[in-house]
Amino acid sequence: MNNTPTLSFIFEGNPVRSVLIDGDPWFVGRDVATVLGYAKPENAISRHCKGTLKRGILTLRGVQEMAFIAERDVYRLIFSSKLPAAERFEEWVVSEVLPSIRKRGVYLEGQQKIRAELLDALAENIRDKALPALREF
Repeated sequence: MNNTPTLSFIFEGNPVRSVLIDGDPWFVGRDVATVLGYAKPENAISRHCKGTLKRGILTLRGVQEMAFIAERDVYRLIFSSKLPAAERFEEWVVSEVLPSIRKRGVYLEGQQKIRAELLDALAENIRDKALPALREF
């Protein structure tokens, strides 16, 4: 079991954890399904997602194995949802989170209020120093 450093975002008060795997963002499937309002997140993941990847992540209860879904499966969950939160979540992920991860390797809550140069420097610092330190931990 890997101990993979996570990036955690907050969407409408709910955590959405993700990791970078080979430079691509993967999300905790349960977090995404819960934010989208699925009553049974595991059922939604097995019904709508094409595959999951198990990774161990550090939680308050120690390292726990979680099922991660690729970006394409996040979209599958969004498009399969009939709930109002799905449209808001899609807009947030597509317009803020994924572009930031692709450009900087991280997404910082409230980053739209930070000047671009400072944001780039913060992202570089997190990528180069904080993430390697977490991997060693």
